[in-house]
Order: sequence, then structure tokens, then C-alpha cells
Amino acid sequence: MFTSGCSLVIDLDDARLFAQHFQLDEDRPTLRCIARASALCHHDLVQYLNASSFIVRSQNNPDVQYQMVSGEGGYETPQPIH
Repeated sequence: MFTSGCSLVIDLDDARLFAQHFQLDEDRPTLRCIARASALCHHDLVQYLNASSFIVRSQNNPDVQYQMVSGEGGYETPQPIH
């Protein structure tokens, strides 16, 4: 089971199934990213904007938000929204 902070998020089998479904690597860093993304969604820290962008609130500072935008090579490095 992976954890984010102290709460259980997603088990290893489910993370692997997710990676397989989306044809992602099944290495430890990728599975940890899947677990972190699951935690963000589980704790309502993600706000859907449209098919290519969304807002993510910081887990460390609830006053900080990041806009994630899909580019040609994946999601671009997030920039804080002030």
C-alpha cells in the first residue's frame, strides 16, 4: 500500500493496473506518482477546468494553487497561481 502523508491512498495492484491501462512504466517512481495523484483527488485538491487543464491546491499550503496545462510532451511544469 502506498501512503501520502499518513493516509492510505491506493494499493500496489491498483497502481499497476492504472499504469498498464494507460501504458505507463510500472517502475517505482511512476507508481508513486500514481499514488500521489490518487491522494490529491481523494482529498479534493484537484479542480477540473477542461480536457487539457486543471487546478491543483498545494498539500503543504492550502493558499497556493497550481494550474496544470497539457502540452505536446505531457503536462507542463506547474506555475503557482497568485
